[in-house]
Amino acid sequence: MPAHKHRMRGATTSVVLTCLLGLAAGMALAQPAQPAQPGWPSAQPPHMTSDSVEFCRQLGGQVQQEQQTHPDAPAHVRALSDEGRTLCEQGKPRRGIARLRWAMMLLRNPP
Repeated sequence: MPAHKHRMRGATTSVVLTCLLGLAAGMALAQPAQPAQPGWPSAQPPHMTSDSVEFCRQLGGQVQQEQQTHPDAPAHVRALSDEGRTLCEQGKPRRGIARLRWAMMLLRNPP
């Protein structure tokens, strides 16, 4: 067999394989999505996001509970926690969450 025909067969094989792989990938993506888990409605968005005032308040409560288990925590940790809760109440959840997370980190991982 001439060399140019052998190269053509190799190129044709590569094109066919590429098309088959693309088709298989497309078919996998076209499969219908799995239904939602029972108790997890897929049509409703979550009611709480990580930058909401509601989450900020919840995190403030968690930090306060953690502080009760660490009565010997440094004063600056309590100050961070207080400042975080105040920022949440002022409608600044991102700043509040940042301080509350920092306070939680310090409570759970003391220096």
